[in-house]
Amino acid sequence: MRWLVVSATEDEARGVPREHPGVLEVVIVGVGKVAAAAALAHHLAGLTPADGAASGGGAAGGVGVLNVGTAGGLRTGVSGIVRPSTAWAWDFDAAAIRALGIEATDVVELNGGDGRVVASGDLFVASAERRSALARRASIVDMESYAIAWAARARGFPVEAVKWVSDQADEAATADWPSVLAHGAREIGGYVTAFLNRTT
Repeated sequence: MRWLVVSATEDEARGVPREHPGVLEVVIVGVGKVAAAAALAHHLAGLTPADGAASGGGAAGGVGVLNVGTAGGLRTGVSGIVRPSTAWAWDFDAAAIRALGIEATDVVELNGGDGRVVASGDLFVASAERRSALARRASIVDMESYAIAWAARARGFPVEAVKWVSDQADEAATADWPSVLAHGAREIGGYVTAFLNRTT
C-alpha cells in the first residue's frame, strides 16, 4: 500500500518524508470542509483503492488516504498525537435532514484509530463554551477530518488520521496555534515516518 498524505496546510505537512517509498503524494487541500473534499476527490480520480487493510496492510497494493495535521484538544489531558476512530461533522445537522426523509450522516469511521472522536466543522474553535459543548462527544477538533474521510470513503479508499494537539480550542487558541506549528510539524513528521516504515 502507498499513501496519499493529505493536509489542510503546507506548514502542517512540512515534516512528512515526501521521498519515502510509502508516500504516493502529499496533497494540500486547503482549509475547511468544502475545499478539502473537493481537492481530495480530484486527486483520487484514477487511483486504485487499497483493500481496506490499512495499518495492517503491509505491502498490499493500492492507495490509502492518510490525513495529517493539527487539532484543538477538547478535554483535559488530551495532548500529543491522537489517532481518532471517528470523524464527526459537528456543524452538520444530519438528524434534521433525516427527519425530512433524506439520507444523511454526520459521522465517518476511520481505520487504525484509538477509539476517540474528532469533531470537524467550518469554524476555528477558540471558545471555552464551544469547547465544553464539543467535549461531550469528541476529544479533539479540527476543520477537515470529516470531509477528507467522507471523500475517501465515497470512492472506496481506506482512510486514517494522525492529529497533533496544538492548542486547547479556547480563547488562547488563535495565538497558540501559530506559535507551536513548527514543533507540531516535526512531531507529525516523526510519527508519520514510523507509521510509513511499519505499513509499507
